[in-house]
Amino acid sequence: GSSAWYDGTNLAKKQDVVVVTINHRLNVFGYADLAAFGERYAASSSVGMLDCVAALQWVRDNIERFGGDPDRILIHGESGGGRKVSILMAYEPARGLFQRAVVQSGSQLRTDGPELAAEKGRRLLAELNLAPADIDKIHDVPMADLQRAGAKASSGLGQWRPSVDGKLLPRHPFDPDAPAMSAEVPMMIGTNRTEMSVFLGSNPAMDTLSEGGLRAMIGGFTSKARADEVYGLYKRLYPESSNAELLYMVATDRGYFLDSTLQAERKAAQAGAPAYYYAFYRETPVQDGRYFVPHAQEIPFVFDNLDKADVMVGPVTPQAQALADQMSAAWATFARTGVPAAAGLPAW
Repeated sequence: GSSAWYDGTNLAKKQDVVVVTINHRLNVFGYADLAAFGERYAASSSVGMLDCVAALQWVRDNIERFGGDPDRILIHGESGGGRKVSILMAYEPARGLFQRAVVQSGSQLRTDGPELAAEKGRRLLAELNLAPADIDKIHDVPMADLQRAGAKASSGLGQWRPSVDGKLLPRHPFDPDAPAMSAEVPMMIGTNRTEMSVFLGSNPAMDTLSEGGLRAMIGGFTSKARADEVYGLYKRLYPESSNAELLYMVATDRGYFLDSTLQAERKAAQAGAPAYYYAFYRETPVQDGRYFVPHAQEIPFVFDNLDKADVMVGPVTPQAQALADQMSAAWATFARTGVPAAAGLPAW
């Protein structure tokens, strides 16, 4: 909540909205399922989400004192924040606490089932050398030791994340369909064109990636059997793109774009409140443009904080500022009306 990129000053001044940022428990601290070891831990698989709920309850009860409207609350988050927005759409304790939602590069269709979550919890106790009867001793474990044990316990099983427990989270967020609980909450959902460049592009070898290397890496994101097919498709569609850019697009389409379009489709098919889809294509000039349109680049445009994010967006040019003006206005208008709009944008 203290990141400079999320500073709400410009949004509040220019767009006449109240901006609240929050902190919440993450990783093993927020999502270790220990419910099998006692009633005290019944909600342990999603206490990080309960932190978000507590913040939303505070907003509901207090935001009018800051000039806000408790009946027009927008929640939006990027990456892991987008995943939490997705989960809150199906999270029973959050029912009625917000009226609009934006998922930025973090569509969560499914999360851990109860069996997988319980297995992570068992592994955690084993790593800590704690017997189930001694579960309460977990509160005395130093933070660093718990982090190390958590990393080992979840290895091969995926990140620590909220799990379907049948009560707080009674179902997967957007699988097989959109949750009925939030049918009347309009959503904006979108991704950046080369999200994965921020994770893969730090390797200088990407700048000289060979065709053989590209094919091999594509196989890791699709399958070895289909690597040549996918390679040929992207080469045909984007003949001017470098091998690195093609890799970033393949990895992004599989890891972000696919889930975001499925989420938007399922929300739209619900025939309740609308789903609005965006695609962010602005290329950053940072490091001679080698990252193209990386994960998280849209954040400073949404918050109109370009001057605080030059490492991501580059110099503040008139063109960049014009885009920030439009995006921040669209998000703010969506908060007020449930329809994204800004000067210069066509009807969405």
